[in-house]
Amino acid sequence: MSTKLSPHNLRPNADALRLVRAGAPVVKLVDDFGAAAEYLAVNPNLLIIGRRISTFPDDPNRVVTAENLRHLSPQAAAQLWIDIQTPIYRANPSIKFWELANEPSWEVKENDVINIEKTIANYEWYGKFEARRTFLLSQTGLRAVIGNFSTGTPDIGDNNLDVWLKMMPALLTARDLGGILGLHEYSDGKLSKDVDANGEGWNILRFRRVHRLVLEPNGLANLPIVLTEFGVDFKIRDIDYAAELAWADSEMRKNAYLLGATIF
Repeated sequence: MSTKLSPHNLRPNADALRLVRAGAPVVKLVDDFGAAAEYLAVNPNLLIIGRRISTFPDDPNRVVTAENLRHLSPQAAAQLWIDIQTPIYRANPSIKFWELANEPSWEVKENDVINIEKTIANYEWYGKFEARRTFLLSQTGLRAVIGNFSTGTPDIGDNNLDVWLKMMPALLTARDLGGILGLHEYSDGKLSKDVDANGEGWNILRFRRVHRLVLEPNGLANLPIVLTEFGVDFKIRDIDYAAELAWADSEMRKNAYLLGATIF
């Protein structure tokens, strides 16, 4: 099985093109989409994921995020998001998969303690919002990459699935309409350092935990996953990064439902 390691591009660069030529299955592009045609010329089957940082039309200094659309209904918020982003989609027809804003944060803290009730309500809203965004994209032949949560979130455990179950409308819609679940995985040291005997970690190889506890039991085993950000904290210097990536790649190749991991 070929590599899962893939590039994450803020700007087109020679290293990303080298990875595409070497067989990377995925490319993530943020804001600068000009290299998409070049990459597809190398590999027409390449999965390209786009993310555009947008601002409100009436307030160009204010970035649009899911959190600052929370005051609207999920359906109205999704429609507004699509309306704002549609010119980007039309200008880049070779990109078929699109993310929302980066790393949505829905945990509500009060006096340094998470308010479970409010947090779950936020995820319930977000699950409906992402379901609607996925549907609206599908109406124009596009696909959604949902989730894209920051590393180690949302919380998950054998008896701790409340938040993930509130995401079920989005997960089911993504499955039915050709979408992808995006997750972020980072380590602050060796990639293998927190992986348990079952081959699952809290930050690295966490996707296996999500698949086992959330997707498989709910008829979603065939929903593909992409690690839309992946790697080691750039401040860590005393490890053999190439060896760590090779180890991670050897593990990720064991899971066909994981399409790739974009190194950031």
